[in-house]
Amino acid sequence: MQGSTKVLVRAIVGLACLTVIAVAGVLLAPFVTRGGPSPPGLGNSKYYLHQIGESMLLYSAEHDDQFPPDLAALRGEPYIADDDRFLDPADESPKQLGDTGVRYSYEYVGPIPRYAPAFVIICYTRKGIRPDGRLVLYVDMTVEWMDELELAGASDSSRTSLRASYDAVVRACGDRLTEERKAELKKFYEIED
Repeated sequence: MQGSTKVLVRAIVGLACLTVIAVAGVLLAPFVTRGGPSPPGLGNSKYYLHQIGESMLLYSAEHDDQFPPDLAALRGEPYIADDDRFLDPADESPKQLGDTGVRYSYEYVGPIPRYAPAFVIICYTRKGIRPDGRLVLYVDMTVEWMDELELAGASDSSRTSLRASYDAVVRACGDRLTEERKAELKKFYEIED
């Protein structure tokens, strides 16, 4: 009996350690940068995009590990209570989010499996808000500045490109991917046939 108790205690301690590490990772993720130097003034923009990512994680935990169908699904409690979080402070002409009346600065891939590879880009600031690049949000909830050459795959310094993300999502979705959804993914990942 004493041997089983030790195993149980070790398992509980191990689980507690993993939980602490996971929580620390989520809390520290907005401060992690992996790309090249970011332009000045991205603090709030990174923070808002990271909040969107955290809300996506919460949503997926409550919806069978699926990301939300669109950004509008994240409006309100318990996700994003302040609609201004959908705006990049540098966006001078935000778009409207469906028929909600909410303005937004981010493009979102839409529902993909939560288990897609960590390097897949799932959300980014709309092209043109800042010259030369965009903030991107990955499946692992890292927020990173990428210049347009990196996004296009013309640079070896990035984690991934839009094309690599598209290919990974197509592989992750497998046979469940309809032609309509594939066309939506191509539009988001800026893939031209």
